[in-house]
Amino acid sequence: LVTAGNSLKSLCDLSGQRIAIQKAWLVSCVNARAVDIAEAARELQGRRVAPGVELYVAAASSEVQAAAELSGDWQTLLDAGAIV
Repeated sequence: LVTAGNSLKSLCDLSGQRIAIQKAWLVSCVNARAVDIAEAARELQGRRVAPGVELYVAAASSEVQAAAELSGDWQTLLDAGAIV
């Protein structure tokens, strides 16, 4: 979902549009399971969060964060500029 002022819009409704974002979240309210963190880490490996964008990351639990740290995925997100 994308916030647009005081409303939420589905990404499907916005396909084909270029929309600038300033903040992105991978946090417990969007599930932030180990598999989600690993996928985000794969996407960001060797890359940086775009200038002007803040990426916030919080694992769904301390166990999930520990697993992500052990696998190196957590550090990959930090190296890319994620904020924890």
